[in-house]
Amino acid sequence: MDDFLLHLKILERILREKREILEQILAISENQAVVLESYQDDFARAMHSGMSKEKQKLIDIALKNDGVFETVFNEIVDVFEQEAPGCKRVVEKLQEHIKAVASTDALIRSQEAKNSELARRKSPVYS
Repeated sequence: MDDFLLHLKILERILREKREILEQILAISENQAVVLESYQDDFARAMHSGMSKEKQKLIDIALKNDGVFETVFNEIVDVFEQEAPGCKRVVEKLQEHIKAVASTDALIRSQEAKNSELARRKSPVYS
C-alpha cells in the first residue's frame, strides 16, 4: 500500500505540472491571437515566432511528462482497482487534475484553431 500511495502521489505531481504547463501554453496561444489580430509587421512576426518557440518547448516538456506518467501508471495498473479504495483522497485529486488537464487541453485546441484561421487571413505576415 505504501508503494502504491507513493506512485499515486508521483502521478498527482506529474498531472499538476502538466496542468501548469498547459495553462502556460494556453496563455501563449491567447497572446498569439492578440498579436495576430493587432499587428501586421516584422515586429509582430518576430513576436509570434518567439511565442511559437516558447510554446514548443512547453509542449516538449508536457510530452516528456506524459511518458513518465505512463511509465509510473503502468507499474501500478495491475493493482489499481484493488488498492485505489484505500487511497480515495489521492485518487480524487488525480481525477480533478485529469479533468482540469482535459479542459485546458480543449481550450488550447479551440484557441489554436482560432489562431490558425487568423493566420490564414493574414497569411502574408505569418506564413
